[in-house]
Amino acid sequence: MFRASLAAVLILVATACARSHRSELAIYDWEAQQGTTSEHGARDLRCKPEACPNPAAKTVYVFGAPKLTRDDLDRKTIRADIDPQTGEPTLIAQLTRDGQKRFAQLIRTLARRGAELGAPQHFLIVIDREVYAAPYVDYRLDPDGVPADNGIQFSALESLDETRKLAKALREN
Repeated sequence: MFRASLAAVLILVATACARSHRSELAIYDWEAQQGTTSEHGARDLRCKPEACPNPAAKTVYVFGAPKLTRDDLDRKTIRADIDPQTGEPTLIAQLTRDGQKRFAQLIRTLARRGAELGAPQHFLIVIDREVYAAPYVDYRLDPDGVPADNGIQFSALESLDETRKLAKALREN
């Protein structure tokens, strides 16, 4: 479960896969960008187990450009570490100034839309066209969103070695 007020730290429960190429990170506004297989131009994304908004789904479809990408990460800050609270491997990165603005705007949009609709609003965390998580913003706790100056954190990855490989792939040009 995601709670945006935790200093804009994203917790992803995922298994990392080894990467020897440049990995792509994408964050989508799920409710605003979701599509179907029959709609022209929809991009298909595979889902990690239990990572999609609909836990039974194996694939989801999105339209348009992601709200944030790997270019919104300050690549020199991307690193693998051990989360001191959980003891699990974690990938940590700061957002660029523009990335902070885009992330804060996305969370604010989700919170406000959630308040209007009375329903949580999700965003998708995607790496190499695979959905790793679909956290939601709790509009009741954070009606205007949260700042994004503390960066992002991907936790519960399979191993420290896999986390290091993912960090390296995200750092590469």
